[in-house]
Amino acid sequence: MIRSESALLRHAQDFFLSDLVGLFSWDQVKIAPPELRAVIPPNADRKTRRREMEKREGTGKYLEQVRVQFKPWELLIYSSMERGPLGEVSLRELDSGREVIVGPLDSVTWREIGVWIRTNSHQRKAS
Repeated sequence: MIRSESALLRHAQDFFLSDLVGLFSWDQVKIAPPELRAVIPPNADRKTRRREMEKREGTGKYLEQVRVQFKPWELLIYSSMERGPLGEVSLRELDSGREVIVGPLDSVTWREIGVWIRTNSHQRKAS
């Protein structure tokens, strides 16, 4: 069985090897540790606790996401269990946290992210 974190990291690594050749290398990447899912409050009433438990059916204690940081950008990749139906990828500016591109986890979104990084990385270096 393939862990979701490994599969999501493979998406990011393939993106680097295909679209960011010459700009960034996989060696410059910092991968954030996995984030814990929010706990169900212990003082929640029976109905609320049951509803929260049903929402979590089939998920683990960690969020199925990967946060990949490479200055000045950050990629946040969610699995299909977190953001259905395909999963989601978003490109954010690391300093401001502003989301630049958000879309489903597919080749079109990866291409848009690659174009955005290539055009804006050159502008940042020039200024």
